[in-house]
Amino acid sequence: MCGIIGYIGNKKVVPVLLEGLKALEYRGYDSAGIAVLVNGKAHIVKKAGKVANLTRASLPMKRNATVGIGHCLAPDTMIYCADGQLTPVSELEDGTLVLALNQESKKLEPRRAQILRHKNTYPLITIRTPSGHISVTQNHQLIIADNFNFVKRRAAELKKGDLLVVAKRIPAIIGKKMQFMPVRIKRYYRLTSAGHQFILNHLKQKVLSIPTFSSYAKLSSTSYADHIVRNDRRIREDQLYKLQHYFGPSFHSNYMIPEHSVHGNFINIPTESSPNLMRILGILVGDGSIRLQTTRVKDLDWPYLEKFQSLFEQIFGLRGVIRTQNDTRALMFEICSRVFYRWYMVNVKSRFNDFIRDVGTLPHDELASFIGGVYDAEGCVALKSKQLCIGMTDERLIRSVHGWLLRFGIVASIQRQQKKQYGWKDAWCLTISNYEGVQAFSKNIGLLSAQKTAKLQQLITALESRKAHFSTKVLPVTKSFLKKYVETADQSLIKGQLPRGSGFASRPIIEKMLANLEDTLGNGFHDCELVKKVESYLNGHIAFQQIIEINGASQNNNEGFVYDLEVENHHNFIANGLLSNNSRWATHGKVTDTNAHPHWGKTTRVTLVHNGIIENYAQIKAFLAKQGSVFRSETDTEVLAHLIDHFYTEGVALENAVAKALNKARGAYAVVVISEQEPDKIVLARLSSPLLIGIGKKEMIVASDASALIKHTKRIVYLEDGEMAVVRQNDYTVYTIADFENSKKPRSVRKQVHEIDWDIEEAQKEGFEHFMLKEIMEEGRAVADSLRGRLDLEHNRVVLGGLANVADQLASIKRLIITACGTASYAGLFGSYVIEEIAGIPVELHIGSELRTREAVFEKGTAVLAISQSGETIDTLEAVRRAKRAGLLTLGIVNVVGSTIARETDAGVYNHVGPEIAVASTKAYVSQLTILTLIALYIAQLRGKQHDYATIMKHIEALPRQIEKILRQKGAIQKRAQNYSKFRNFFYIGRKYNVATAYEGAIKLKEISYIHAEAYPAGEMKHGPIA
Repeated sequence: MCGIIGYIGNKKVVPVLLEGLKALEYRGYDSAGIAVLVNGKAHIVKKAGKVANLTRASLPMKRNATVGIGHCLAPDTMIYCADGQLTPVSELEDGTLVLALNQESKKLEPRRAQILRHKNTYPLITIRTPSGHISVTQNHQLIIADNFNFVKRRAAELKKGDLLVVAKRIPAIIGKKMQFMPVRIKRYYRLTSAGHQFILNHLKQKVLSIPTFSSYAKLSSTSYADHIVRNDRRIREDQLYKLQHYFGPSFHSNYMIPEHSVHGNFINIPTESSPNLMRILGILVGDGSIRLQTTRVKDLDWPYLEKFQSLFEQIFGLRGVIRTQNDTRALMFEICSRVFYRWYMVNVKSRFNDFIRDVGTLPHDELASFIGGVYDAEGCVALKSKQLCIGMTDERLIRSVHGWLLRFGIVASIQRQQKKQYGWKDAWCLTISNYEGVQAFSKNIGLLSAQKTAKLQQLITALESRKAHFSTKVLPVTKSFLKKYVETADQSLIKGQLPRGSGFASRPIIEKMLANLEDTLGNGFHDCELVKKVESYLNGHIAFQQIIEINGASQNNNEGFVYDLEVENHHNFIANGLLSNNSRWATHGKVTDTNAHPHWGKTTRVTLVHNGIIENYAQIKAFLAKQGSVFRSETDTEVLAHLIDHFYTEGVALENAVAKALNKARGAYAVVVISEQEPDKIVLARLSSPLLIGIGKKEMIVASDASALIKHTKRIVYLEDGEMAVVRQNDYTVYTIADFENSKKPRSVRKQVHEIDWDIEEAQKEGFEHFMLKEIMEEGRAVADSLRGRLDLEHNRVVLGGLANVADQLASIKRLIITACGTASYAGLFGSYVIEEIAGIPVELHIGSELRTREAVFEKGTAVLAISQSGETIDTLEAVRRAKRAGLLTLGIVNVVGSTIARETDAGVYNHVGPEIAVASTKAYVSQLTILTLIALYIAQLRGKQHDYATIMKHIEALPRQIEKILRQKGAIQKRAQNYSKFRNFFYIGRKYNVATAYEGAIKLKEISYIHAEAYPAGEMKHGPIA
């Protein structure tokens, strides 16, 4: 919410409220709502989107939900996408088509999903089945099978033995070939004796010296020409082209013979995927050693390495060698090619997460080859334990393989083996131990090694005697239930054909039952209700597994962020192979009806709207949860509503309850509250966010902006920070909030009534000539708002709650990349200086549009900080997404709460400067400089840097007053502008921190006055305009 309006009087209230909200819409909010009291009962309607959406709704109304919201998943939860991708939910993009279950057909179908993210204040529960696990919040709902019914159940309510729905097969996709980037190749040629003689004859006939020959042929240097004439060096391909152009057709192609070299063998560079190429890449990703000088693969099996050697030569044109090793029984395939190394780095290593994600979208045969390659490298056929298994430390790869196997109908089991006690990385083990799975692997994927293939066939033979897969249930019902079901359905004719016993029936038993039923029922077989149900499960995409372990909530598995999905129609999705349900929970990070204002407490007896942010809402929420509060959203505003409700006990006036709550809250707010128990009053309070009272005839209007009430009255009272007002139809009383804490009977504050004479547009601009001037004059307040609650002068420390969850990572980062566009990039330039100087870490600035396209090398230990006023700057956003795909920590500085960059970064800091209407940024830029300084101090504190923090923070705290002092010199500023107005070209120069100011000054002059301006670091003037 950016706009607030409240009304008490004789007019029809809904039109007044809607009209006021419409007048406030210029402030840019994206949801709206109203609450009215009718006969002592609150009626509330709220809608995501513009006020027009709210206007179309009626009061009172019942909301018919068309979209469900899943709540809430750990960030590494793998989501199954309709195009074959397996993507961690934290990397999923809005609008992605995910797989959702049609509960009628039991088939998985593509459905569009929206992604939501918010801070998690509670530990996660880990639920394990034989094939895997999922970590969720206690309120997340999974779908369990209750006989032939699907039932939604909260994670906290699940117990061992409950039957979860799992995917047994992923629908077939057409798939698309992967495209690969070419790399530059240096190729060399040897000059034959005939070619050498041709050149010597030419020089003799033309009487050319070597320098003249070099100049005519446009060779790279005279010395290079000298080597050609002496024929003592191979000729580079680009120089050969110059010779051919110089000599013309008389320089025959047989004069040059291609030469292999470490710089660039005559290698084939594949541009798209193929089964054999993907097999090679699977082996290399699984267990290859790819270095600048050599690429190596080790194994004990010589024939297997020969097959790999043959594949490599076929695809890349490189033969390689197989060597024995003196110190081990292992054999080694080795190829020396820097070109292949560069190709692999560009197409696989540097974009590994993207590469793995794209593998899932490959055609069936290419995906099978890649999986086969991984198993060739790391797989093991264990005859003693009767399983096909693979183990590795690469979690992303092995979890992806686990999901890809479902494309072939293979349900595998994945387990984490913790080895931290040895100082090693945790290993992941993937096993296939059922007959159907191993047979499907042999038929569809296969292995390159003849030895392993033979053992695989032995394994299939060993498993054939027990085809049943006891951990995965084909039907969600027991044999005893089938008998009861038949009796209930009056199908006694077929009772004798049902399997005996009481447990779950295996697939072979069920197939035998269906065969018997077909013999018994004849033509009526397909009309039998039981047959229809059973066949829908057999032919569907799901199976069932019992929960084998639930790890209770503990702080050890707490996540900083958790993620939600909104999935259309079916309201479910496949997460880590399990069917997850959508519950009706929302987050504060997404624009939804649930998160729109107004909010209420336990009941609608207390309803409020709120501008600002409650910084300690998480602690308050945890306290209220213990008191029995249940929250419908994840907004800080709803927490405040519950807190007021908590203090609003019998005999307590509404204003006392509001004051008590606000004295417990920390942050910035403009809040307006109504109560069903006291319908004759509105209570409002302000700290940092504007709020005013309009005095009418037998009516009162409260609003955040004069534009909302100017049609009704010109008489206005402005609330100051720390003040509260109780407004009735004919009067109002103003108090200080602190007075309620210190006195049983707070004293009223006398307020001046202001008469205004503005129209609506002037009211929105508050009397300023235009929005830009208004926002310039708000810079002092903007900096104060950015600092509020973040400078702890008593303890000489900076408090940045938005970065608290990543504090440990920030303390150890080795490098920071700042990315932004336009004015924000100049703020970033300032930030690069101040963070390097104060925090002592290397900082680079990259323009968003450049970072998203360049082949940047993202090293481990790097964090990326994105700066954007709107939080929607597309180039900056894409740079963030690229950094996230590379596995980097991402941070944000944005002004618009809930914007895309705010949602998609791991942590960040809000500007809190209010909407910036003018196209040219002013107050947001100054706020960005302020926050970057705070971040520099915050990181320095985390890293134990020694500074005079007290002095630095004292100077920062004085900034708002200093800015206001400068802005009061309006006359002097205008006079200076008039003196320079005759000039048509300007240079802005500065050093160090002021270089950023120079760039920002130049762009502002160009944007606003259309006068040419350039900015330079002061030391560079001698190299540019005055050179």
